[in-house]
Amino acid sequence: PVTPAPVTPAPVYATPAPVTPAPVTPAPVTPAPVTPAPVATPAPVYVDPCSNTTAAQSNSAVRALNFASGAVQNQELTLTTAEEAETTETCVRGGIALEGNTPPYNLGFVIDISASTSNPFGGTPTGDVNSDGRPDNILDAELAAMIEVLEYIASTSDLGNDNVNIGITTFSTSAEYHGQFMPSDPADPAAVNPDLLALLLSLRSLGNTDFDDALDKTILFFEEAPAGRTNMLFFLSDGMPNLTGDGDGEANGDVKNYASELARLEQFNVQRHAIGIGPNSSIEPGSGLDLIDNTPDVFTMIGPVQVTTTDGLADALLSNPVTGTLMAFAIEVNGVTVPGIDTTSITEGLTGFTFGPFVVGGLDPSVATTDQVTATVAIQYASRTGTEIFTIAVTNDIPGTI
Repeated sequence: PVTPAPVTPAPVYATPAPVTPAPVTPAPVTPAPVTPAPVATPAPVYVDPCSNTTAAQSNSAVRALNFASGAVQNQELTLTTAEEAETTETCVRGGIALEGNTPPYNLGFVIDISASTSNPFGGTPTGDVNSDGRPDNILDAELAAMIEVLEYIASTSDLGNDNVNIGITTFSTSAEYHGQFMPSDPADPAAVNPDLLALLLSLRSLGNTDFDDALDKTILFFEEAPAGRTNMLFFLSDGMPNLTGDGDGEANGDVKNYASELARLEQFNVQRHAIGIGPNSSIEPGSGLDLIDNTPDVFTMIGPVQVTTTDGLADALLSNPVTGTLMAFAIEVNGVTVPGIDTTSITEGLTGFTFGPFVVGGLDPSVATTDQVTATVAIQYASRTGTEIFTIAVTNDIPGTI
């Protein structure tokens, strides 16, 4: 018998049916609302109306004062404001001066530095201004007064580097023209020009007194100074000339013949102010200072002045040429007087009265509107009919632009 071999059946594998998962729909997600952070509104930037000096207008009015002596002085009131109204404010400035004696200026200063200026001088002590070891002398007084003039220019809104040009001449045995200077520091208009200050502080007393050469050298300033300006000369000396000059007849020992120099200065319409410093100077008729001065006061018939104190010298350089007493001053905007502006708002100085800058409001900048700003002054003086108060007013029309 044949026994069959055992047969093992092959395993049978079942393939599972594919299972499709049921679709899952995600629950809707609603994003939380996002509220944007509030954006701050920038604060408006304030622009000082007095910082814009280009878009400005100036107008003036002139009135004649008829004095009891028969003399007449024409006084000019000038008002400067914005040319157009872009806001409700405008800058206001101006002054009162002799007619034709308004900015811009060429100011020539002739300073005596002869040996006698080392002598002591009275009045308020100045100290050793130029640090030469000799305090409170005449030269110190001259320098202190000059510095006071420069500080006045730097502090006055109507005067500055744009409309004042300074020329410096010094003299003793001979004279030297030191050139033209801006009065104020270009980097800081409220400060004195450091170059000019350094020149003044470097001066020392030495030598004799030559008026003729001093005039020759100061002519160089007016020859190169900008044309079309008011030209003024301030000639300071503590003594009398003792040297002859350059051929105007001085060869005969005449130390007071300045015919050619004065004629040349007349060609530039230079107002010449001579100031004698101390008792050794002379302003008598026919003296050197009297011949140089061409600005006699027609009301007192006094031309050159003599001072004996430091205070008097500063006052002489800064004296107000406008005659009369200021009684009232006001600024109006569209017929409404601006409060807080009165006679205390006006400064006196070597060019007359000045005022401003003030920022005044009350303007309507609408394009169909024309605003009016008016300056009014009242001055008391001795007229031909007695004491009289007269007024000058000037108005600037300022159209709106908005």
